[in-house]
Amino acid sequence: MKDKPMIFSRPLLSASAIALTMTAFAPPALADIDGADVFEQLATQFALQGIKLEAAGVQTNGDDVAIAGLKMRATPETDPFPLGDYVLENVTEADGGSYLVDRIAIAPISQTTDGVTVEFEGGEINDYLIAGPQVSDPILRSGLFESAQAGALTISDAEGTIFSMEGASTTMDGYEPGGVMTFDANVDGMVADMTKLPEAQARETMAALGYEELRGTVTSKGSWDTGTGRLALDEMIYDVDDAASLEMTFDIGGYTPELVGAMQQMQLQMAEQNSEAMNMAMLGLMQQIEINAISIEIRDDSLTNRILDFVGEQQGMNRANVIAMAKGVLPIGLAQLQDPAFAAEATAAIGQFLDDPGTLRIAAEPTSAVPVAQIMAVAMSAPQALISTLAVSITANR
Repeated sequence: MKDKPMIFSRPLLSASAIALTMTAFAPPALADIDGADVFEQLATQFALQGIKLEAAGVQTNGDDVAIAGLKMRATPETDPFPLGDYVLENVTEADGGSYLVDRIAIAPISQTTDGVTVEFEGGEINDYLIAGPQVSDPILRSGLFESAQAGALTISDAEGTIFSMEGASTTMDGYEPGGVMTFDANVDGMVADMTKLPEAQARETMAALGYEELRGTVTSKGSWDTGTGRLALDEMIYDVDDAASLEMTFDIGGYTPELVGAMQQMQLQMAEQNSEAMNMAMLGLMQQIEINAISIEIRDDSLTNRILDFVGEQQGMNRANVIAMAKGVLPIGLAQLQDPAFAAEATAAIGQFLDDPGTLRIAAEPTSAVPVAQIMAVAMSAPQALISTLAVSITANR
């Protein structure tokens, strides 16, 4: 049968196993769906991401496919991780041996292991594409979905809750070959009990800082130009209440569909290799990436002064003395970088931040893209030159 054109909308990109969404013009649904073939194609798709899927059983009920006892194995030497039961609802056939799934229902989980109980409300993935064997587009073969939602998660022991999360969601907008996709993700209502940390010293430190419990969220958004291979993470913010937020951004080039396809082929070829060999092969492919910009920014919300006071109490000093001591030590430590101009800039910025905690940002913003291969070469031959190669800067309270 001659392939029909497909139009994709609202996909989600993920570097692990599932990444996008779609709506498609496809042939009418057939009367019966072969559930075994659906799972086989799904397992093949995940194998392209280096993940092996296993199932205790697969059953078909009309256009629905139930997968019982689903497990995943990230590397050949690791034990399979149980994922529970899934139901693929309203599965229809599409071109190239593909399948379209209206909704993947993720069953709730409640299990206790070694005294630790995990309770998960379940979730769903909407408009998921299982690419068939005749589909050659590496992005389509990555897995496509419109949106995904996860319900509340609680991890507890006999003494109470260790960690909880209200929920998470993710979406991406529009895949067309050569076009630009945008994506976002959120994790809401995270709560971690610091009194349950395994190390006694860590528990005591968090208590002294006033953080017996941490609450926070994670948000991210970005875009991918599949034509030029430019991938930008506009923001990745870890926000912890009454402590600080950490924001990371990056802008890279060279992340083309061809690179994605090469990575998929590498995963298939390395399926029987150990993780070290896979990491080396992946490192070779990553040399095609170019760095346009990377930044990390801390926005203080009481954490810095808490740490200064804690260190002062340990040393028998007040906050002002701790800051003065840090300012005196900074030039000595930064001199090891063998870049006097950057050392002076960093000393001034960190000193300003300690005096008046606001924001502290370190960024690599070269005037032109720097290939990862060049960065690796500089790191091996003259690591002190990385600061100038990447145009690293550090600023405070801007």
